[in-house]
Amino acid sequence: MTISELGSQRRKKTRLLKSTRLANKEMMLVFSNKEPKWNETVQAYVLNFNGRVDQASVKNFQLIMGDENYIFMQFGKVGKNDFNMDVQWPLSIFQAFTISLSSIDKKFG
Repeated sequence: MTISELGSQRRKKTRLLKSTRLANKEMMLVFSNKEPKWNETVQAYVLNFNGRVDQASVKNFQLIMGDENYIFMQFGKVGKNDFNMDVQWPLSIFQAFTISLSSIDKKFG
């Protein structure tokens, strides 16, 4: 499904809850984690963040939808307690931030 098709699907009047119950995924965006590739040089699984992430962490991830070459969101470690988040439409900054928070395992309060 292309980005323009997603926009037209969004305009439909079908309720999301009803669609979920009927297993109708036309109005839903289903993202998945991009699978890391094995790197013989470092003897580990790695993702290419194009210089935006510089520390290995189990918290690093990239969200894709279908085509692995198109990344909608990425989150990764750049310092001891610092992380970088990149996001683009159809995700909002708020949605991406909440997804990022869910990947951090430290409990607050």
